[in-house]
Amino acid sequence: MKEFAKSLPKHLKDLKKWIREFFAKLEAKALVIDNAAYSFTDPITALGKTFFDIVRKNAWKKLNKLGVNMLKNEEGLYSFTYNGKKIEDNLSIKEAREFLEELLGDVNTYSRESMLEYLDELIEVAKKSRISGFKLKPMLRKYLGEDIGIHPYTGKPSEFSPFKVSYLNKKDLIKYEIKVKNGKLVDYKGELFDSMDVSNITNNGKAIFVMDEVGKIYASKYPWMGEFHHSSFLGGGPVVMAGELAVFNGLLIKITNSTGHYKTKERHLNQFLEVLKKLGVDTKIVDLSEIFK
Repeated sequence: MKEFAKSLPKHLKDLKKWIREFFAKLEAKALVIDNAAYSFTDPITALGKTFFDIVRKNAWKKLNKLGVNMLKNEEGLYSFTYNGKKIEDNLSIKEAREFLEELLGDVNTYSRESMLEYLDELIEVAKKSRISGFKLKPMLRKYLGEDIGIHPYTGKPSEFSPFKVSYLNKKDLIKYEIKVKNGKLVDYKGELFDSMDVSNITNNGKAIFVMDEVGKIYASKYPWMGEFHHSSFLGGGPVVMAGELAVFNGLLIKITNSTGHYKTKERHLNQFLEVLKKLGVDTKIVDLSEIFK
């Protein structure tokens, strides 16, 4: 009983987090759900429609208070603007739901002032995306402040506190750059990259990697919880793709999108594959079975 009492605050915190995430998903679904789905008049369906209408209305209020608007074009693709400026565009219904889940999850967690700051950042990320030609993925808000130990939005200890995540400077980042030579991956010294000697619980035989907005790839075989993560490469900045690489003697054999910091999706993977093809990598032999869609 004493042990339960000690762990009660943690359980309550986890429950509160689950409830926030659940309602964010529900609100996101309500905003993009096809009204034609409600074509029956039985009481249960009518009740369901009423419930979703309430959830949708509440979600719209949250977005409108922030100055966020959602548009759907004739092709069924979604765009999002903040104070008239685009922050996301040409998203499928699935991608729109994913974007809304993250956004509404943050709305349910952080102050209005913090969210306005984040939306300003999304405008800049959207500008960089247009310039680079890549869809960039910002780091999830919950990891902010991981390099200093304090979350800037909440003033509370950061995600990995009391540990501080290392952010690389430009000089140190060079040592992690991966290039392609004759179809094979090489490190900054020009030597064949190989991840087969990696042996730990989360990255067995794989190295973590990111690709930046100009198409440069960075990888490390030595991630460490609370010290070195995907965010370490670009100082918490947005990425084109992030995940894991399995490489044998320079030959790329597997890619995953396993990254808690960025939660990259299939569209980010496709960008990465296109860059690899242009660099001469044979992507047809690459195992993509661990891609989370």
